[in-house]
Amino acid sequence: MTRTLARAPIYRSSLTRLLVDLDVVDGTDASADFAEKLGAWLDFRNAITLHGVHSASASHRRTRQPEALQEVLQAELARRRSVLTASIQLPLPGLDLSLKPATAYEPYRRHHLARQREMELQLRQLRSKIRGLLSGVSPGLQKLAALDAAFEHMLSERESKLFSTVPALLEKHFKQLLKEHAQDDPPHWLRAFGATLQSALLSELDVRLQPAMGLIEAYNDEMKNRHE
Repeated sequence: MTRTLARAPIYRSSLTRLLVDLDVVDGTDASADFAEKLGAWLDFRNAITLHGVHSASASHRRTRQPEALQEVLQAELARRRSVLTASIQLPLPGLDLSLKPATAYEPYRRHHLARQREMELQLRQLRSKIRGLLSGVSPGLQKLAALDAAFEHMLSERESKLFSTVPALLEKHFKQLLKEHAQDDPPHWLRAFGATLQSALLSELDVRLQPAMGLIEAYNDEMKNRHE
């Protein structure tokens, strides 16, 4: 049981592809931009490997019928994802159609930051619940749960700061659209921008879910190995 909890390379992540396509980050020279920082964060997350759990103590609280947890884990993951997806897809706030450059983006910024706060709360709760369930399955998963809790504590502030830069990156795109379509019918391009914002949030949700999905993947591997 030594397989790394691997994830898609950051430059193929949907969030980074979207930001590169919008020309708000550089897809070729990421020496100081969001893509590099997000990549470094994910690389650190991916450093949690299953071989690291073998140093766990043999004594731990046992879960009866641990195989039965699979449905519970998948259902909880699906429930949280559904709640957050529905939140992201709520109608966007109304805008002052005078679209003054200095203030036009603020409703979108507030909306984006509110959705991010909700993601952080929901996914902290999700990971905590998964860790509690896995801790009774085996010494290895107990250790992995402890490692995940430690990494969450260490990285939560850095993660929040990292993702808080996404609204500012999208603001660059918004202002470019505002300049290009100054004479156009505002609702047309604003609807398109709203769809872009929702796509960015959904992609961000996929990235933020990776630690929880990694824990469930480790559990699935444990159950598979028991039956081989």
